[in-house]
Formats: sequence, C-alpha cells, structure tokens
Amino acid sequence: MDFSQAEAEFRKLKRQFETGALTEAEFKARLQELMLQDEQGRWWMIGYETGQWYYHDGQKWVRSEPHLVVPIWRSVAELRGHTGSVCSAAFSPDGKLVVTGGVDKMARVWDAATGKRMAELRGHKGEVYSAVFSPDGKFVATASSDNTARVWDGNMGKVVVELRGHAGAVISAVFNFNGKFVVTASADKTAQLWETATGKALNALWGHMAIVYSAAFSPDGKWVVTASADGTARVWDVVTGKTMTQLPHLSSIQDLMLVRPAMYSAAFSPDGKWVVTASADGTAQVWDVATGKVVAKLRGYTDDVYSAAFSPNGKLVVTAGADKRARVWEVATGEIVAELRLHKSAVRSAAFSLDGKSVVTASDDGTAIVWKSNAK
Repeated sequence: MDFSQAEAEFRKLKRQFETGALTEAEFKARLQELMLQDEQGRWWMIGYETGQWYYHDGQKWVRSEPHLVVPIWRSVAELRGHTGSVCSAAFSPDGKLVVTGGVDKMARVWDAATGKRMAELRGHKGEVYSAVFSPDGKFVATASSDNTARVWDGNMGKVVVELRGHAGAVISAVFNFNGKFVVTASADKTAQLWETATGKALNALWGHMAIVYSAAFSPDGKWVVTASADGTARVWDVVTGKTMTQLPHLSSIQDLMLVRPAMYSAAFSPDGKWVVTASADGTAQVWDVATGKVVAKLRGYTDDVYSAAFSPNGKLVVTAGADKRARVWEVATGEIVAELRLHKSAVRSAAFSLDGKSVVTASDDGTAIVWKSNAK
C-alpha cells in the first residue's frame, strides 16, 4: 500500500464511521493498519480527527506531508576556484549553470552537473557580493563593494553596462521578470532601480535607516522588497518609489528607538502574496504582504540566518546560516525537512533551481555546492 492508497482507504473508513457502520474503536483500530514506513525509515499515520499525515521523529508525531519528508538531498557537485568566501550562488533558468560571486573580486560561471568552471567575470575592483542570471539566461548581474553593479554577457564574460550612482558598496543586484530592469541594494541605505539596456538610474528607494542588504522584485515586477540592517523589510511601489508595507510595522516613536536584529534578505513567494525574510535573530519569517503579519516563523538556528528563498511551488523555503548549514523547511508547518551539511564555514546564500529539484549553497569556506533531491 502506498500513501495515495492509504488516503483512499481512510476516506472509505471515515464514511463508514460517520454512517455508524464502524464504531469509534473499530475505526481507530483500522487506522493503525494504514501506518506506512517511508524510504528513510520514518513511520507515518493519518490523524483520527484531522485526516492529515503525521510522521514520528523519534520523540513525537509531527504534522507534515509525505512527499515533503521522503526526498533525500545529496551533493552532486562542489564548485572550487574562488580564493576566499563565496558570497552568493544562483542557478541559470535552465538549471544547467551556476553563477557565484566572491570576495576575490570575481564572479564565475560553472557547469552545475560537473562543477567545471565555464567563465570568469573579471573587472570589479572590490568584493563581488552577489551574482545572478537574467531570466533568459544570457546575462549576469553582479554587485560589488566598489560601489557599482554590472551587467555582463554571460557567454563572453564582457561588461554590457555598468550601473553607477550608489555612494556605498552595492550588496545585491537582481533582474525583474523580463530582464528589462535591475534593482540594487546598497550600504548607502538605499535601493535603486535601473534600466538594464542603458544603465539609466530610475527611482531611488529611500527610507531605511541603515545598510540595505538585499532587494528583489515581485513576480509581476510591480513591487520591490528590501531587507536592511535597521531590522525591517519594506515593500515598495516600483512606479512611485513609495513604501507600501513595512515588516515589522513601526507603530510609534518608541518603536523607532528600538534596536532590532538586522534583516539580511527578503524575497517574494512565487504568487507574490508572501515575503520570506532572514534575520540576525536566528530565524526566517514568512509574512503576508497584504496584512504585514507573520504567517510562519522558521526556528532552528542558533546564530544569524543570512538568506531565505522560496521553492518554485512556494511550499518550501531554503535558508543559509552562520552555523555552516542550509536548511529546507515546509512553509505550512514550519518544520525542517532537510539539513544540508558539508560546508566548513558559514553558509552565505542558498537558492533553488527553477524545477525545485536542486539547491545551490555558497559559503565562507571558499566553495559552492550543488545539491539534488531524489524527489520525482
């Protein structure tokens, strides 16, 4: 019997119980027969009252979904070549390549399957804090401590346009959904919108009171979410440049005086309804954009969480932390479903591939690692 068959049998037994064909004791006894063991040796059962799946973690029954816990993540490629910390790593849209940025002032493009170095993007005069592919996979955007961001031809390794205007280090740079615009985050306390083709500066997003560590577009490109050392994330209107939502809300002058743990990253869910943030308080949090309220708090780290990102289906979040681990979480329950442990120093970033079957992590140990799930 598999999980689907067990669910069908449960529904049948539930109807019999509700119509009086089975007593409560008989119903519960029959449910014991539906217990299943997965590939990792975990026992699963369907809750008598809820009709939902639970697995036993060795101490207690934990609410989850079978397909979210069964997959095993394994490393398939280790990307070595940077001298010093690797600050970021991201997949190309087709998942065949990875681009990394490092403190050695370079970005590199790698074959995700073999770990072979395919290209080096040289030219920045400072650390490269982030590097990402454009939506069509042809270009790469980098952000550097030299106060610039650059857009590169990913195949030729040549600069297409340089984005100048920030008065401090540029910590992140990402494209919008069609690649026509880039948003950057900077140590000058601002985020900045740019036209990709010309490098023209558009709206500047002013309001944070400290370093802005990350900025990212919503899936439809109408909003930008930023994360700052001032302990807040903000959602901005791209057209007006105005703050639409602040996470957490600052409700009084007293709140403004509070010292809040830095927020290192913020990213939208695939449907644009939620935002996930990573914080120096050792948590990642999922927020409802419309209400500004916390939907889920992901606890498990004992130190800073540097990045957090949704899976393509929005059901999972992957985080990177100072404790040398990346973790995969189930959003619905806030439970850890996988820990990725191989790095020897802090993990600075973690991101899913577009098919959701792979994760790439970047670390202070000088490597990036590609992980693959056995999920079908």
